[in-house]
Amino acid sequence: MELREDTTAFLSRVSGKVVYGAIVLEALLGALGDPLPGSPVVLLSMMLSLVVVMVAGAYADWVGEYMEMRTLTSWDDRLKGLAPKVRQRSWILAPLLVPGALFGLAMFGLLSQTDAYALTRVALLGVLFVFGFAAARLSGAGLLGSVLSAVVVTLLGFVVARAKILAKLVQALGT
Repeated sequence: MELREDTTAFLSRVSGKVVYGAIVLEALLGALGDPLPGSPVVLLSMMLSLVVVMVAGAYADWVGEYMEMRTLTSWDDRLKGLAPKVRQRSWILAPLLVPGALFGLAMFGLLSQTDAYALTRVALLGVLFVFGFAAARLSGAGLLGSVLSAVVVTLLGFVVARAKILAKLVQALGT
């Protein structure tokens, strides 16, 4: 029973971060446009985007804590307090593994850029589904409820990531 509790605690800590990272990557791929820049640019853009989001979130948490304490500390103490926050958010980088591998293959000519893009989109939607399912299942939902929850997480992630494209569509319909 302890293993299940440990697994549940672990997944509850990381699933939101992984889903968030997948949504950021999905949005970035939409923002990079068509045609996509070369694979090295896509890889660097994905890495930098997630690192910036991770550090910004950690910094926001850290600033909030210092505002609540209403006290000033030395810069050394502040930096020591920031490092654990960055580590806690490091799971946001996990969704980068598959796209990193796919665009890495494309960079070396082992996969076309178009295929890397298409497979990345499918993989990111898969990440959203798997972590949405796991979160629901571990919180006590039945099998059908977990599948429905995973579908909702996947669809919401897709819609959030595509908000820019949807806004352009609405704008085009209004003209």
